[in-house]
Amino acid sequence: MSRTVFRLNEMGQKMKSPLISVVLPFYNAQENLEEAVRSVLKQDYGNLELVLVNDASTDRSPRIAEDLREMDSRIRIISHETNKGAGPGRNTGVSHSRGEYIFFLDSDDLLKAGALKLLLETAERDHVGVVIGSCEQLDFEGTISGHDRNMDFGEAAAFGVIDGDEAVRRWLGINGTFLPVRPWGTLIDADLYRRSGLTFCPGEH
Repeated sequence: MSRTVFRLNEMGQKMKSPLISVVLPFYNAQENLEEAVRSVLKQDYGNLELVLVNDASTDRSPRIAEDLREMDSRIRIISHETNKGAGPGRNTGVSHSRGEYIFFLDSDDLLKAGALKLLLETAERDHVGVVIGSCEQLDFEGTISGHDRNMDFGEAAAFGVIDGDEAVRRWLGINGTFLPVRPWGTLIDADLYRRSGLTFCPGEH
């Protein structure tokens, strides 16, 4: 069951704050997991739950997850008995999520400050079921490159509300257009997601 809270804006008006379920599967991610989790917990949008799915890790990452859960009650941990892969890990996370929105994140990702709030405000303002966030790439030397901006050349047409037909055309790269096709960094209306019947295939990302 989803949990919506209400907050007051600057005018004293009551505003809805839907629960966002952040689903983060991990496997032997001791090098990156804590930083990824903390990037979620530091978001300025507080009505969230973080569903960590331990995909039968054999390193220290389950202990790291447990330590973080003790620090923040918004964290829940679900564990697989056997390793199933990132896709089934996301399926498990969704099945245990309670939010009105689902947001996927990988264990080697970092969520920029204010990201969830911006994605949610976009979804609510434009009445859309899927909002794809922009991605930058961080290499091992700490160099940041504008991954998506390199793909769409920063053109204004890369942004905005698009329908299903246009999304497919962009996904296929027709007319030189670009649409990121990825689960992570994407905010999805939970009812829409479940009605669609979509799941990740075993062994697939």
